[in-house]
Amino acid sequence: PQKVLPSAWDNFTAPPKPWKWCHSESYQGNPWRVTVTKELKRLVDGLIADGTVSSFEVSDSNNDASQQINQIRAFIDKKCSIITSIPGSATALDDAIDAAAKAGIPFITAAGSVTSPNAINVDSNYARWGYDMMAAIGKAQPDGASILLVEGIAGHPIVVQERQ
Repeated sequence: PQKVLPSAWDNFTAPPKPWKWCHSESYQGNPWRVTVTKELKRLVDGLIADGTVSSFEVSDSNNDASQQINQIRAFIDKKCSIITSIPGSATALDDAIDAAAKAGIPFITAAGSVTSPNAINVDSNYARWGYDMMAAIGKAQPDGASILLVEGIAGHPIVVQERQ
């Protein structure tokens, strides 16, 4: 599990609006990831409509950590105001995340934590989710059942965390 540390962003002051929102996606090869990106775009479009955000740009590294690092560095060069991400690795992106922090750009993850103390990791408690899921299955199938466990993308931070 990820350590909970004091935020590196305690004294952060946002730049003047409108903000440039950039999203670093590690993989768009399954319907869940595509749906997440579409929903994020829908939400950001509302912020564009009210003038809070000027633009929304998405990159997809196709599960290649080196490519995701390059795309994050390109977002830094483009002076994004914020970078959100579903990271493809818990550790590989740390230097790029630290470079974003040095440039004053918050880096926020979802659905997979990273180890850089300069990231803000927003995620679920998967141990609790698994317990609740199995309790519900046990209640629905009191006489037993065959259960298929589907694992996520190999190497993804959540999959790696499950193995620890």
